[in-house]
Amino acid sequence: MRPTRLLLLAVLGAVLIAACGASGAASSAPTPAASPTEAPIPPFDGLVIDLIAKGQAWSKTELEAPAGAPFRILLDNQDKDFYHGIAIAQGETPAAAREAELVYKGDIVPGPVVRAYDVPALEPGTYWFVCQPHANMNGTITVQ
Repeated sequence: MRPTRLLLLAVLGAVLIAACGASGAASSAPTPAASPTEAPIPPFDGLVIDLIAKGQAWSKTELEAPAGAPFRILLDNQDKDFYHGIAIAQGETPAAAREAELVYKGDIVPGPVVRAYDVPALEPGTYWFVCQPHANMNGTITVQ
């Protein structure tokens, strides 16, 4: 009785697999699969600042943002197998800002990846944005 059940299950599985693969409708193009570790980036209603990390350097070192309004930094980490992340703080120097209380701290992510950092509204002033793992990656954000 047992071999008959196994044979029946094998035939049923083959029929199901064949049925799932044949839909009868022609597909125009395969749909690319989303990365299993990255969720789609949701829309954002406000200022979006594009920033690239490549060669362990920022594409821009001076950013501007509106005071009192949240904004998004869209980080394109193009450094394969290098981790980058964005933190924001005030201080006289980037080193002082790294030691100060952070006003924003985002995730540190391995490249290549695009990550959205939604920064809450900041008071007017000059802030440093830094890459947490790399002391040489710094820039300023003027909030006015």
